[in-house]
Amino acid sequence: MAAARDAGLPQPAGAVVLSPWVDLTLGGQSMRTKEGIDPIFTREAVQAFATRYLAGQDSADPLASPVFADLRGLPPLLVQAGSNELPLDDAVRPAGRAGPRGTATRRA
Repeated sequence: MAAARDAGLPQPAGAVVLSPWVDLTLGGQSMRTKEGIDPIFTREAVQAFATRYLAGQDSADPLASPVFADLRGLPPLLVQAGSNELPLDDAVRPAGRAGPRGTATRRA
């Protein structure tokens, strides 16, 4: 949505993101604190997915890791994630940044 906004394209009325993985640097604390608790993923597997997806590109690029993107002016977001997920902070951090920048957010 940020790339579409920057290109002057129309935005949707809102977006729902379920268990978003938006930090391919794996910088969120939950990537460490939820290791062994997440019922599906391990940090090692997530790192392997990131490496394959990035194909040598910068993991901190906002197009790869929207947690680093400018979220101003985006449509309302509904962000949902489970409390035991490795990327839990990937849901919490963008929602926390978007609200103060004028993007309506709701965490459930």
